[in-house]
Amino acid sequence: ELSRVHEMTGVLSGEHPVQFTGIVDASPWLRKIEVEGMFAEISELRAISLSLRTAAQIKVYFEKEENDGKDSNARKYPLLAKMASDLEAAPEVVRTISRLVDDNGNVRDNASPELAHIRSEMSTIARRISSAMRRVVQKGIADGVLEADTAPSVRDGRLVIPVAPMNKRSISGIVHD
Repeated sequence: ELSRVHEMTGVLSGEHPVQFTGIVDASPWLRKIEVEGMFAEISELRAISLSLRTAAQIKVYFEKEENDGKDSNARKYPLLAKMASDLEAAPEVVRTISRLVDDNGNVRDNASPELAHIRSEMSTIARRISSAMRRVVQKGIADGVLEADTAPSVRDGRLVIPVAPMNKRSISGIVHD
């Protein structure tokens, strides 16, 4: 055990230390998703992906040869190199997670055909609503009921058009005070 600690000290104080940040124990998450109907949270998927990428970097660190193999990390740190050789990088898992979740932790539109369809429909509906609101505002401005710089805004999760109290009966819709 002390020999491994000595090797790790050498790795961390060397010219090109390997990064160990991001390694987590994913066992609880993996056990959770074994149960039918359970799934991993996006934050858990991102942590798993980071751990696997870090494992791949560690493995490469100990596999790469420097100066024709005379001074390789595997020769300098044989105990750690042996441990690193057992690491499973699972690049296909990393690729799958990257295909589903972007770097900001958002599920990609093309994560599934159903999600792509739903988001496409949502986008179409949002464009229609925006177009309808523009028409209402333009008509209100043309009728002199709204100020020229009037723009729809969101209030309590609803699109609203600011209307002067004296003109509130001139535009159809629900009045929010």
